[in-house]
Amino acid sequence: MRARHTSLLAGAAIATLALSGCSSSPEPTPPATPEPIETTAEPGDPLASFYEQEINWRNCGNAECARVEVPLDYQDSAAGTIELSMTMIPAREESIGALFVNPGGPGGSAFDYAKAADFIVSPAIRDSFDIVGVDPRGVGGSEPVECLTDSQIDEIFAADGTPDTPQEQQQLIEDSMSVAQACEENASDIWQHMDTVSTARDMDIVRVAARPTGAQLPWQIVRNIDRSHLCRVVPAAGGSNGARWRAACRV
Repeated sequence: MRARHTSLLAGAAIATLALSGCSSSPEPTPPATPEPIETTAEPGDPLASFYEQEINWRNCGNAECARVEVPLDYQDSAAGTIELSMTMIPAREESIGALFVNPGGPGGSAFDYAKAADFIVSPAIRDSFDIVGVDPRGVGGSEPVECLTDSQIDEIFAADGTPDTPQEQQQLIEDSMSVAQACEENASDIWQHMDTVSTARDMDIVRVAARPTGAQLPWQIVRNIDRSHLCRVVPAAGGSNGARWRAACRV
């Protein structure tokens, strides 16, 4: 099947930012809206089925939840697949798009973070955008890696994270090495594929595959940035939707 999806660059704020750190700023001058660029996967593209997969949303208590299938290894299509856990908290009013949020970490659950939407984004953004959280591969509900026992985890957390002496610094290094060694020995195959590039490619599949039918704008992937940057990359849309984008920027 020929995979086909459209990307509007003006609306695709694919960045790593945190709306919880938003600060007020003057309303920017909206940029000119570029022409949509259509991207088409070639016949036989091994990623086509992932971009075209049907996402089955289910109610999970004031939110919608789903699982998305992605490749384990983007360099080897025969290596198998994994599933990512995601949740969407619908906009309180008519949605004009969606924002993907992530608390950082490493190891923080974006699934749980998104469910706190009322506390991590402004009221204007909450009114107009669906808030989406996807647990990254190997984290939370996305086939999490398990490297240490509970008692070993307690020992690591009890260590001094701010060493003041050479001895304490050496202990911190040894603790870090022991965690890495434990993961090499005990974690599943996903451990070898928990890298930044794979995670970014996962998010792009989710952005396209899970986009609501009939959505007017592509979904946005947003984490850990001042809102003033978001406002510089949102589309200069006209009509009521454009006004609501700019209202969210002003708050």
